[in-house]
Amino acid sequence: MEKHSKFVPQHGLFTDRSKTNLFQYLWRIPIDEVDRRGSFCSHICKAVELLLHVVSELKEWDTLLAVSSLLHLTPNKDKKYLRDNDRLFLALKAFDIAKDILKRRIESATALSRTEQKLLLLDCFEAYKHAQKMQTSVQITEHFLTKLFRMLLHETEKSPEMSPLPDKLVFERAIQFCVENAESGRKLSAANTAAASSQSAMEHVNKQGPSEKSQSA
Repeated sequence: MEKHSKFVPQHGLFTDRSKTNLFQYLWRIPIDEVDRRGSFCSHICKAVELLLHVVSELKEWDTLLAVSSLLHLTPNKDKKYLRDNDRLFLALKAFDIAKDILKRRIESATALSRTEQKLLLLDCFEAYKHAQKMQTSVQITEHFLTKLFRMLLHETEKSPEMSPLPDKLVFERAIQFCVENAESGRKLSAANTAAASSQSAMEHVNKQGPSEKSQSA
């Protein structure tokens, strides 16, 4: 007789988030007194900080953008789970971490295939759109797009007699490319994410020792 260990998923604090509310699953007592130091808002702030730490370790830049976008929205008066200054600080922090992840990917982009470089360009396009909404780091994300698209154009491989295209023109062409290829890029990215998740799960199973997989009666 064998007993197989099973992973029982737990209901996460942010599992039931809606498109406009990161804290959809939470419920709070609407009393002003709970906003004192060390109270409900303080605990939620720590929970979000932990979320950002975990997601950054997983390098899930897209989740960080989603969290940043939700935190950037001004909530209704009866749905305030964070102090405004904490909420805006965490929204910016999530975006900063996402930018750092994308920056590191760009730094090693020369080792990627052209298809992977195009997907990375589309990822940076999402960051650029988010920067416009938040009205911060727009120039940084513009630089990401320009650098990557110039790489795709093989500007550095052209003859020295030819003048390189100006950054403004490269950026405009990058935006045009991203707009035209956004839908196909999302489908390909989703397929790659599913494949990566499946591979990660298989690696986790293979790393388990015999005692973890089964026990003899």
